[in-house]
Amino acid sequence: MNNNLSKLMQQAKDLQANMKQAQEELAAMLLTGSAGGDMVQVSLNGLHYCKKVVLSATTTEGMTPENIKLLEAMIAAAINDATAKIEKRSREKLSALAGNLGSLPDGFGNLDSN
Repeated sequence: MNNNLSKLMQQAKDLQANMKQAQEELAAMLLTGSAGGDMVQVSLNGLHYCKKVVLSATTTEGMTPENIKLLEAMIAAAINDATAKIEKRSREKLSALAGNLGSLPDGFGNLDSN
C-alpha cells in the first residue's frame, strides 16, 4: 500500500513539473491573428496576453504616428482587460467546483504555484 502511495505522489509531482513546463512553453509562444485583409493584426502569447497590435497604413490614414501607437496600445489593453476578466470568472467557477471536492492532501493543490 505504501508503494502505491509513493507512486501516486511521484506521479503528482511529475504532473506538476509537466504542467509548469507547458505553461512556460505557452507563455513563450506568440501567435498572430488578423482581420480586414491584414488591416488589423493582433499578436497574443499562449496565455492569451496581447503582446502587440499593428494597424495598417490604410486603417490609420490621416492619423499621426503618435496617435496610431496610442490606439494600438489601447486596443492591446482592452484585449488584456477582457482576457483578465475571462480568467477571473473561469477561476471563480473552477474553484467553486473544486470546493465540492473537499480539502486535498498536501502536494495536490496549487499546481501552478512553483
